[in-house]
Amino acid sequence: MRPSFCFLFLISFLSFSLITLAQDGSDIRYLKIENIDTSYIGKTVHLDFYNPSFASHKIDTIAILVNDKRVVFVEHREDDGFNNWFSRQYLEAIENAGQEKLRVTRSVIKEVAKDSILVTNYFDMFDGKGLVKGKSFIRDTWFSKKIITQILVHSEQCCK
Repeated sequence: MRPSFCFLFLISFLSFSLITLAQDGSDIRYLKIENIDTSYIGKTVHLDFYNPSFASHKIDTIAILVNDKRVVFVEHREDDGFNNWFSRQYLEAIENAGQEKLRVTRSVIKEVAKDSILVTNYFDMFDGKGLVKGKSFIRDTWFSKKIITQILVHSEQCCK
């Protein structure tokens, strides 16, 4: 082989390798609330309230009744438009219980009605070391579709 051909081949190979290493990743599908129907019952989701919060923009708060107490949660969207992973999205209570933080780590669609959606919310308590065992619980919550802008679904569970 001629040296110039080998050099070109080597440069092409290295360029292709760098491009493939630099690709982004995502395992989330963003669905409009109006596209959600009963076929999504049983799917694990994250609800995006009021404004689309893609790429960590337009983070909103939502009040959820927890054990007869109104708790305000803020959306935690850990994505930058290039890398966004379903497991890193959650809602976190603004007021904390000491060093512990209450989070809604996921929701499961239980019922879809014309104007609302029923989900089972999974609540977990976290401290500086991670998940606090024995403090997790679940609660069903109805949300008006008017306050949900989109639903985040793990790409393996999506779509029709």
